[in-house]
Amino acid sequence: MPDRLTNPLQGAVSAALGNEPDAPLVAPVSPRRHRVNLWEIDQTLICPVIGTCLTLSDLAQAARRAGVRWERPPNDFELHHWVVHRLDQPCRLARVITGMLDKRYLRHVRSVGQEQDKQTLEDAWAQAIVAGEVPGTLWALVTNPATDEALLQRLYQDVHMLSHLNGRAYRKELGRLHTLEQEARGLAEVLQSRGQRFREKLAEKERRIGELERDLAVQRIREPAVPSP
Repeated sequence: MPDRLTNPLQGAVSAALGNEPDAPLVAPVSPRRHRVNLWEIDQTLICPVIGTCLTLSDLAQAARRAGVRWERPPNDFELHHWVVHRLDQPCRLARVITGMLDKRYLRHVRSVGQEQDKQTLEDAWAQAIVAGEVPGTLWALVTNPATDEALLQRLYQDVHMLSHLNGRAYRKELGRLHTLEQEARGLAEVLQSRGQRFREKLAEKERRIGELERDLAVQRIREPAVPSP
């Protein structure tokens, strides 16, 4: 089996001589050798990357470090939306966020981020989902030049579905929290009611003891003194 042709001119010569190439005459795209910059990541992935790998507090801190001054403080959605839509170019904000992500997920960048084998990268992502290492592995993979389009698409799909599952779990936990809060309020009311009854009974006993002590004092005053023999 001859080697795959990568030179279109060579392929044309072979075809003219009746020696058909056994591979398409398309020069392969040269693999990226440098680590992918944040602003080079596909825009469809920027949103899940930022939402998964950083907190809202991180975004606010990054904006401050980048010199952003707000006319009014943005809400959570506005902050996320503003950041995501400014990471398509090599601006100061993009470099600040890149530094934050690299520092936080240094272990993943040094391992997964430098891996070249396609199957190893796919396995690393599968293991990350099971082990709860999604943020760091996601950042390492999207910036690894060896990550192909198929795996990038899988990252997007998995993170998208995980966000739905996390949202569902979050709503479920909110429901449980609401139920527990109601139970706690009910218990507090019961304790308050029982405490009130206890205080009323204690006050009644103290009142009765006071009456008995007064009666006893009056009785002692009325009793004649007994002469000594």
